[in-house]
Amino acid sequence: MSRLNALHRSWVSLAKSHPWIKENMMLLIVGEVRLPVNKVQAAKPAMERVITASREEAGCLDYTYAEDVLDPGLIRIKETWLSKAAFDEHSASSHMAQWRSSEAAGWITHRRFQIFEVDDPSSV
Repeated sequence: MSRLNALHRSWVSLAKSHPWIKENMMLLIVGEVRLPVNKVQAAKPAMERVITASREEAGCLDYTYAEDVLDPGLIRIKETWLSKAAFDEHSASSHMAQWRSSEAAGWITHRRFQIFEVDDPSSV
């Protein structure tokens, strides 16, 4: 079973056992950042650290960075959080502060994010 399907099953199970979760909707964050192509390799260690630490957070259901195959230097980001509170904790975490102050983050020339509230996730 894929990690996403396993996360979905966990979410459904958790939602059934904790009705309050529907009131605190899950958040899906989709975004992108652009790095100069010649800086992507140098930025990977910092990206790996923030991804690893974020995935260990209790409210993190998914946290992924992927470089666009057709547009080098464009990093697509997808995050799924159990609740706004979990995302707020993540945003205030020490590893996010370290990421924001890292040299790699300073190389970002473009950033765009959208946040979606997800009420009832389902598989397709």
